[in-house]
Amino acid sequence: MQTLNDWPADAMAGLHGVLTDIEDTLTTEGPITQNALDALAVLRSAGLCLEPSRKPG
Repeated sequence: MQTLNDWPADAMAGLHGVLTDIEDTLTTEGPITQNALDALAVLRSAGLCLEPSRKPG
């Protein structure tokens, strides 16, 4: 996995958003972490949307 900062600009040109799991990805043992909130702010400032998902079951 690479951070978005490591991606070449031409590869990111078509990027519209990020898909992510919520439980234990954006959260840690329940609450959302400050690191996750900071990352969401970076996505928003870059004009990207976040599409959260849930694991089935």
